[in-house]
Amino acid sequence: MYPFLQRDDLVVVKKGPFEGLRPGCLVVFREGEKGHYTVHRFIKREKGGLVLVRGDGYGLSSQWVKEEVIIGRAAGVVRGERFIPFTRFREWVSWALSYPRRGIIHMRKRWIHGT
Repeated sequence: MYPFLQRDDLVVVKKGPFEGLRPGCLVVFREGEKGHYTVHRFIKREKGGLVLVRGDGYGLSSQWVKEEVIIGRAAGVVRGERFIPFTRFREWVSWALSYPRRGIIHMRKRWIHGT
């Protein structure tokens, strides 16, 4: 989720109804057997309780997670001694900035591997 989230940031999570999530919202969920917390972008929800999420990191693909593992929506971050709320504008800008980077990485992989 870099550069939107940085090392040592503390993510503030807001529990709430699932209906309020929009594509691009940051959601926090528990992943794996050890229950690590993960922050990814909400893409869409399907019938049957499946949710499509995607991280902004290099080479990360989308993944389906069960609705019940989602803890809530990331409401903001504490960076140092300052609280930075995640407004819709901040979410949108960070999401938009992550797309060119993905395209460049994808083109580079295709050029290196010849696919």
